[in-house]
Amino acid sequence: MNAEQMNRVLEIGIALTSEKDIHVLLNKILADVMEVANCDAGTLYLKEGNHLKFTIMRNNTLQTFRGIHGETIDIPPVPIDRDHVSSLALLEDRTILIDDVYDETLNDVFRGPGQYDNITGYHTTSVLVVPMKNPNGDKIGVLQLINAMEEHHICTFPEDTVKVVESIASQAAVAIQNVRYMKEIKDLFSSFVETSIQAMGKLTPYNENHTRNMVLYEKRFLEYLNQKASAEGKEIPYPPQKFEEMLMSCWLHDLGKLVTPVEIMNKNTRLWPAQKEQIMHRMEVFDLESEILFLKGLIQEEEYHDLLSRTKEILKFVEKADTNIISDRKEKLDHYRKWRFKREDGTEVPYLNAEEMHQLSVPYRTLTDEEFEIMHDHVVHTDELLAQLKFPSDMPHVKTWAASHHELLNGKGYPNHLKENEIPEEVRILTIMDIFEALTASDREYKKPKTPEEAIAHLHRIAGFHEVDERLVTLFEESRCWIDENQR
Repeated sequence: MNAEQMNRVLEIGIALTSEKDIHVLLNKILADVMEVANCDAGTLYLKEGNHLKFTIMRNNTLQTFRGIHGETIDIPPVPIDRDHVSSLALLEDRTILIDDVYDETLNDVFRGPGQYDNITGYHTTSVLVVPMKNPNGDKIGVLQLINAMEEHHICTFPEDTVKVVESIASQAAVAIQNVRYMKEIKDLFSSFVETSIQAMGKLTPYNENHTRNMVLYEKRFLEYLNQKASAEGKEIPYPPQKFEEMLMSCWLHDLGKLVTPVEIMNKNTRLWPAQKEQIMHRMEVFDLESEILFLKGLIQEEEYHDLLSRTKEILKFVEKADTNIISDRKEKLDHYRKWRFKREDGTEVPYLNAEEMHQLSVPYRTLTDEEFEIMHDHVVHTDELLAQLKFPSDMPHVKTWAASHHELLNGKGYPNHLKENEIPEEVRILTIMDIFEALTASDREYKKPKTPEEAIAHLHRIAGFHEVDERLVTLFEESRCWIDENQR
């Protein structure tokens, strides 16, 4: 190996270590090796079970470049046996150099080249096959180079080229293994995240479905934005790395609810169960005391029946107000606030105490302002929890994006009241997904789900108040990403 070849090997080695996308890496490996070996065609196989899978194929004469984007190559895999030169190189862990695969002395040894030439319509002559092993000694694949060229004529592969290719194959195996390790770590991290969301689902039935639906909608929406940009001849806004980072922030946006009190997350009535039970018991006591007062002659029959009707009215109101929206709620509560039950000893007791009145006064949701503030704190907890995780270097924004999904463009969001110029597009998208899913969710006992059309109308309405991004809402509406692609 001369100095020039050595420099080229080093350059390729450096380039391989910097590539993180497995498909780009594999294509780069084969393209670089073919350039160094000055050959016309080549195949990179990866070992899968008892076969070698065609992973990347490049052929200059046929102008075919297959598998370079990860697509499946529809050629039967090579069985790992001694009848195929690529398999034999892997089995015996050695480089195989053949001047002419159609040499009569080899016809009974290797059937593979002829079989695959029949499939591809190509004519193979000289072949160089180099096995690839990872640092643990595991055989991971094979580099097969075809038809070395010299002044536009097919020739055999020179010995010095063989050494160079072997060196690159060794570096390539390390690079492939490193990328695979990275993918395994990312997959482990992703599965941990999904498991955490499932754990939250054990605490409350709403969060697991909410997050999964959001991830599904966001994935489809980002794909739509990429496709739209490509169709317009523009650079895609969400390449794979950013795409993954966005979905990760979506998965983790409600992580802080792990430390939010379960009883508040699951509260689907205005009154706490114990409060409602106390009210029912109090009305029973009032009825009994009213009967005693009547039997002792301390009140007349008309007043007795009036007292019984009051407890019935209170119970009927409480039953309705606990879960429903009532137009005259405030007026009724103001009326009941004056009601007092006068006991035999002359003391007066309110039919509903101050805390019960406060709980029942909530107009459109089941949580009081104080309870809602506790729910608000989940984004603070999300930020605190995610700050303790060491994210991969290619996911630097997950914490910030996830913890900002309740910020609004007009500065009235929480927890930091960020303004428009402080809220990136990634967060704006997350906010829209969050609002849309919450509005259309069918698993919330305390509310009726809105139709997608109603939810979109609501998003446009609050966009008019400069809470969410009108442009993104319009794109989201165009994408119809809440519907399965086959049904759009």
